[in-house]
Amino acid sequence: MLHCGSLVKRSCSVCHRRVFLFVICSAGEINWNVVRAFARVYARAISGIPTFMDFDLRRRHFHLEWWLSVTIHQPTEVFIPQIQYPHGFSVYVSQGLSWTFDSASSVLYISNVAFHTTANVYLGILPKQ
Repeated sequence: MLHCGSLVKRSCSVCHRRVFLFVICSAGEINWNVVRAFARVYARAISGIPTFMDFDLRRRHFHLEWWLSVTIHQPTEVFIPQIQYPHGFSVYVSQGLSWTFDSASSVLYISNVAFHTTANVYLGILPKQ
């Protein structure tokens, strides 16, 4: 159980360095700024070769580009944490792609509906105003 002012110790899954976070403030409340900083949009599966991925935490803009492989028939999957988009989000994809969002798992699925050869494609996610 976390107590007021608790310091949480975790290891980074990539570099295995220790990360320390104050997730509970002195009043015993969750420090949502820390949660928000670590709850980022990210591609968890890409149907091809990724060439660019960025999430701007301040503006909450996500951008993904990849070389679409027509031999991969599963969709690209992007996790979208609700904490980043409390008022919803807008999705922009290359022409020839379609998308659906599963709100129960917070996953956006992007599928190829028109490409028959490898293509450079993009996805953009922006907060609704």
